[in-house]
Amino acid sequence: MSPEDGTPTAPGPSDDANVRRRRGARLALSGRLQTFAGSTLMLAGVGIGSAAGNVSQGDPARPGLWIALLSAVVCGALGVPLFHRGRRARVHGDRLRSATIDSFETLARQRYVLYLRPFDLDAQTAELPTEPPSRWWASDFHLSRKTHEEQMMRWFAGLGPSIAVGRPGEPLPLTGARRGYLGDGEWKEVVGALIARAHVVLLAVGPKPGTVWEFTEALRTTEPGRLVLLVCHRPEPYERFRHMVAGEYERRARTEPGPWPAPPRLPDYPALRHPGRRSWDYGLKGVITFDPDWKATFTRFDPTQPLVPITLIINGIQRRGMRPVRARLAELPARSRATG
Repeated sequence: MSPEDGTPTAPGPSDDANVRRRRGARLALSGRLQTFAGSTLMLAGVGIGSAAGNVSQGDPARPGLWIALLSAVVCGALGVPLFHRGRRARVHGDRLRSATIDSFETLARQRYVLYLRPFDLDAQTAELPTEPPSRWWASDFHLSRKTHEEQMMRWFAGLGPSIAVGRPGEPLPLTGARRGYLGDGEWKEVVGALIARAHVVLLAVGPKPGTVWEFTEALRTTEPGRLVLLVCHRPEPYERFRHMVAGEYERRARTEPGPWPAPPRLPDYPALRHPGRRSWDYGLKGVITFDPDWKATFTRFDPTQPLVPITLIINGIQRRGMRPVRARLAELPARSRATG
């Protein structure tokens, strides 16, 4: 959120906000209906194909077998694109009807979860998952209807509304955390105050100067238990982030008033247990949490653990990893409003 990342500016809607929201509501509803219809057709195709195989008992001369198989293929050919089109329509509709934060000052007495990230991560987290857990077309049915950012924010639901600073120049806010926008030159002052008052700070790591500054600011003004680092990158960007943090922390500790305690050591990026095994990767690849002495723990969501990439097993890995994180965050006391 620094000038290096792009200076935030308020977007200017081209049409009336109420009209846009009504259009978004209609589009979101249409998207959900298309997704449901596509899912139904895919399941019908699987059912018809399975029933045809059972009835024919492998005999291609059985009457109706080829008609049933053709029907199954048609159901799949119609259902898959309808399903994916509905997912995209739902997301765009929700973006059209998203309300923004007029002023971050209104949050001064509210409890909220602050989501910080390098702006270039938005292109990745705004996407819907596209890789199904297995290779056949019916497995598309298991793909999430939520974007990667929506899925990340759901892990922290119940702790307070998720808020974020919007990317400069974006025509519509993204789904997930609710966006507000900043003017030129004010980002450090406003973001610093947001960090100091947040009930929980979620920071998606990345090798950007603004993100590195936000991390060092959180170390200075936030209790260890309130800071969660989100790792959405592979090891190389994470390693660059660690290197940049060390230099920025040393610079700020030398030139700015403290207190500046010893910085925490960020853990190494955990290796996959079975790197040669086929995996279904996560948008959120892991989280880093801190104990009261700023000792860091990297919880990696390893998609190579299950032998069979079944959706319930894969999602269970992430769910088990997040359970202790959510439990600790749920026990946090309300933050003193004298802070920051």
